[in-house]
Amino acid sequence: GCRQVRCFATKTLQEMWAAGASLTEVAEESCARAAAADRNEWIHLIPKNQVLERAEILEKRAASMSQEQRQQELPLLGTTFAVKDNLMVKDVPTTNAMDLRPPRRAPIAHESAAVVEKLQDHGALVIGKTNLDCAATGLVGVRSPY
Repeated sequence: GCRQVRCFATKTLQEMWAAGASLTEVAEESCARAAAADRNEWIHLIPKNQVLERAEILEKRAASMSQEQRQQELPLLGTTFAVKDNLMVKDVPTTNAMDLRPPRRAPIAHESAAVVEKLQDHGALVIGKTNLDCAATGLVGVRSPY
């Protein structure tokens, strides 16, 4: 069923955004779809409350801008994205698909990779880190402990 007053269930996230969904609605739907994934796509999902907090901050920032300024400074507003787990995302573990599940510990990034920062600076929201072959040594993601 629909979680909001408006129903976006059959639309892509881009279609939701174009139809007038708020950034928070797009982020919430993106998180829900990622959480429902069932093919071991994700190594780490950023907690939904953190994604929604970032969405609210971006919404406030965008609301303070003219439409022209928003298009120039936040052209990716309404976009969510995933990062392969061999790139750093600030405050998120990076495993490179090595078996670093507890009791082992994956290192936590103190800063994001430049490409991640650029996407975020332009309004995109990162929702998590995706699986890959262990140490990025394969082609199809079948050699992963996750």
